[in-house]
Amino acid sequence: MKYKSYPKYKDSGVEWLGDVPERWEVTKFGLCSDFQEGPGLRHWQFTDEGIKVICVTNITERGIDFSSYQKYISVEEYLSNYKHFKVNKGDLLLSSSGNSWGKLSVFNDDEIAILNTSTIRIFNDNSNKLNLLFTKWLIQSNPSIEQLGLFMTGSCQPNFGPSHLSRVIVPLPTIPEQQAISFFLDRETSRLDTLIEKKKKLIDLLKEKRTALISRVVTKGLPPEAARKAGLDPNPKMKPSGVEWLGDVPEQWDVKRLKCNFQLLTTKTENRTNAIALENIESWTGRFIATETEFEGDGVAFIKNDILFGKLRPYLAKVLKAENEGEAVGDFFVLRPEKTIDAEYASFYLRSKDFIDIIDGATFGSKMPRASWDFMGSIKTPLPPLPEQQAITSFLDRETAHIDTLISKVEQVITTLQEYRTALISAVITGKIDVRSAQ
Repeated sequence: MKYKSYPKYKDSGVEWLGDVPERWEVTKFGLCSDFQEGPGLRHWQFTDEGIKVICVTNITERGIDFSSYQKYISVEEYLSNYKHFKVNKGDLLLSSSGNSWGKLSVFNDDEIAILNTSTIRIFNDNSNKLNLLFTKWLIQSNPSIEQLGLFMTGSCQPNFGPSHLSRVIVPLPTIPEQQAISFFLDRETSRLDTLIEKKKKLIDLLKEKRTALISRVVTKGLPPEAARKAGLDPNPKMKPSGVEWLGDVPEQWDVKRLKCNFQLLTTKTENRTNAIALENIESWTGRFIATETEFEGDGVAFIKNDILFGKLRPYLAKVLKAENEGEAVGDFFVLRPEKTIDAEYASFYLRSKDFIDIIDGATFGSKMPRASWDFMGSIKTPLPPLPEQQAITSFLDRETAHIDTLISKVEQVITTLQEYRTALISAVITGKIDVRSAQ
């Protein structure tokens, strides 16, 4: 949609802002709004019940969320020391510290709650200057976020306070215009958010399809048409595998313990050439992710076509077929395929959902669950003849690449929609387009 400009503009006097609509003001945020930062509560002040305390973690893009993190102070302490930090229904709450700085939510609860440190309450007693709904969009616009980024202090834990927020330069339309802008942005961003959410669900479905396809093919064989093209029997006879979760397998397949197909490598090395850690492997896809992290400690040496299987939190399915030699740092089983198993086929099988679920169901350690090689090596696994393994690999390479391309295209659409959303908010908030009569 093409939006029109305002009839007349004037110089804002601010270089980065440029011209603004003729009737707009340009002022500092602190001159048209009121702020309050939460007190620095100590851990010993928290209780199991009482008055809720709103922390940075509770401020999310979906609203104030207490489902995963709840803190309280006693009613007595609230009444004697912290009553003046009470949050009112309709107040804006802004996170001002850490990686989540800049998150903003409206408090819509009737329950009594107070602020904690690193949360700022924004309320407009000076209502003739600034509409609170417009304030929400004003703070979320790029010009405000960029200014706050410049004002922030602290390197390890970046943060800002009310004094920094009050210095943010803001364009200020008339109250009727603010209301029209708020209505427009509520409507249009809601439409965009709905579309973005649908695209994200599509990505989830494509990933599920990818996972299901791999699991199906490495346990039952190629689909009939693909098998026919590969010169294989499209409808092979099946036989019981003797393994409950596996069921029947094609008659020509073997079923062997995993350790019969791999050699577990344990030789330590201090060679830091091509060091790979869990963070370098994308879950479920086996893609390598480059990082600049410096790794410490000895690792296990590997060569091309060895398989790195992440044994810490195996549900993450971090499995990589090595493309060259290097060192596996941290929690890996480093497996060298025997002549009975193709390395590419092995990497597909080891990250198939059925296999990962079995490994994850037998981990040890509650906080840092790890897989056991004794258990993993004893699992009976299906083993097609080598030519069929290679046919399966070719099929899965082709089909997963097609799905990955679709996922990438949808991700690009999401990025474009998010960029458009950000640009639209900034253009409307700074008066570059006129949406007062936009339908």
